[in-house]
Amino acid sequence: MYNRLHAVTMTITFATVALVLAGTIYFSTTHGLTLKLLLVVPFVFWTSSAGSFVMARGAHRTGVRLAPVTVRDDLQEDMGIEKEQE
Repeated sequence: MYNRLHAVTMTITFATVALVLAGTIYFSTTHGLTLKLLLVVPFVFWTSSAGSFVMARGAHRTGVRLAPVTVRDDLQEDMGIEKEQE
């Protein structure tokens, strides 16, 4: 289930950045340049990728099953867990 988390996170990140940039353009015409809104952009990029990684790692550690189409489990290899025999 959490194998596709990256695609969802990137979509939300780019949509949020687009809304922030649109707000910056709108408010710059009425109130001058708003640097506070532009400071949100790097924050969104950093926190969304870190948040998705933490959610995926937490799901993996608590035993949420991978999708049946999963070919390789990188987190299992990184954590040193031996693969179950199927």
